[in-house]
Amino acid sequence: MASGYRAHVALLVVQILFGSFPVMGRVVLEALPAPFLAALRIISAGFILQLIVRTWKIPRIQGRRAMLRLTACALFGVVLNQLLFLEGLSRSTAVNASILMTSIPVFTAGLSIALGYEGMSRRKALGILVSLLGAWLMLGVGGFSLESGHVVGNLMILCNALCYSIYLILARPLVQRFPSMSVIAGIFTFGSLFMLPIGILAARPLNFERIPATIWMVVAAIILFPTVLTYVLNAWALARLPPSVVSVYIYLQPVIGVILGVLLLHEALSMDTFIAAAMIFVGVFLVSRARNTGTLESPAGGCTSWRG
Repeated sequence: MASGYRAHVALLVVQILFGSFPVMGRVVLEALPAPFLAALRIISAGFILQLIVRTWKIPRIQGRRAMLRLTACALFGVVLNQLLFLEGLSRSTAVNASILMTSIPVFTAGLSIALGYEGMSRRKALGILVSLLGAWLMLGVGGFSLESGHVVGNLMILCNALCYSIYLILARPLVQRFPSMSVIAGIFTFGSLFMLPIGILAARPLNFERIPATIWMVVAAIILFPTVLTYVLNAWALARLPPSVVSVYIYLQPVIGVILGVLLLHEALSMDTFIAAAMIFVGVFLVSRARNTGTLESPAGGCTSWRG
């Protein structure tokens, strides 16, 4: 089997695992609070990733400025990203979360344009506008109300996407200077320092004896598969394929998430949701097609596929 072919297979596996996270998250959130699950995921993944970096003897990140940027990446890309996503998921659905997360490339393009990293074009402007209208449609058709349906959860997931877009821009200089696995491990390690006190506070009211063993099995699966394994496979594939190819695979995640949400959780896929999803996908396509060469098409290197 050729190396390039194996890399494509690895990326397909990555998207399947990432796409399954909203479904597994919804199952666990029935028994565990979102901050506690976020802390478990981040701290456990940080430990395992650091173990991999040390075992493989991958060069570590050095320099004060790099460490400060790494801390900011951890805050936006791990802590706020995870807390907002899981809190939003607990108030919304796996289908909504999977669709809304596709707004990340649009937010990233908008921020890049605002900061002067990319130029504006008619296609980009149209793509951003269409995607934002689709997101607004999903927030609540028939009137925006913080008391209706899943609006609060959907809004949190959108804020999570914005935080991750900020992280992508912050992470780009790091992955250009250091190995992507070292960057990922460092981000999760710094994120663990933020999440440790939050996790302890979230665990205090829990009665661990009443939590079913199946929940802990799903938690372990979340840590191992849509967290650690995905990052290892993604970094491995990135070394064998261009970043532009790696970034294209991210669009499989919402398709997988929606299918699993409907089949396993029996979530509804209404016509309003379908229309909103179509608008977001069209907007993302327009923005992605309008990207200039050398811009933030895949700004985070090995971190490209972090979705939640």
